[in-house]
Amino acid sequence: MSVVGQHMQQAGATPAEALAFTLSSAVQYADDCVAAGMSPDAFLPRFTFFFDISISFFEEIAKFRAGRRLWARLVRERYGAQDPRSWRFKFHAQTSGVDLTRQQPLNNIARVATQAIAGIFGGLQSLHTDAYDEALSCPTVFGARIAVATQNILREEAHLTDVIDPLGGSYYVEALTDEMEAQIVRVL
Repeated sequence: MSVVGQHMQQAGATPAEALAFTLSSAVQYADDCVAAGMSPDAFLPRFTFFFDISISFFEEIAKFRAGRRLWARLVRERYGAQDPRSWRFKFHAQTSGVDLTRQQPLNNIARVATQAIAGIFGGLQSLHTDAYDEALSCPTVFGARIAVATQNILREEAHLTDVIDPLGGSYYVEALTDEMEAQIVRVL
C-alpha cells in the first residue's frame, strides 16, 4: 500500500498539512483493514509513503523526522502493533517541480540537489530527482541524465546515505522537528 501525499504539497498544502493528510489517509486504510478482520502486524509492514520535498531545507527534514515519530507512535497506540516492522515509516520522495523556475533553468540543478539532500537527511528510502528543464517542458535526455547523476553524486561521491539521521541532536533540527510534529498533530 503506497499512501501518497506528494500531490497534496504540490497543490499547495504546507509540509505539515501534507504529512498530516497523508497520515490521515493511512489511518483510514488501516481502519478499513482492521474492519475487514486483518491483524495490524499483518498489513502495516507493507505500508509505504510518497512525499514531495520542497526547497525549504530544514522544514522538510523536520517534516520527515516528525513523520517517523508520529507513525511509530500512532501504530503502537491506535492499532497495538507489536512488530517493529509495523512501526517503520518507509517513504519515497520526489523533489518539487513547483520550486523549479523557467528563468535561469540551470539554477534548478542546485534547487534539486538541495531538495534531494533534505530528503536524504530526513531519512527517505528512495528518491526521484526532477530534471532542471522540467519547468520548460518534458525533461530532455540531457536533463534527465543530470538528475540521475545528482543522485549518484550525493550517494557515491558525497556519501550522504552512509549515516542515518545525521542532523539528529542538533538543537535547531530537534526544536524544528518538535514544532513540526505539533503542527501535524493539530491538523490530524
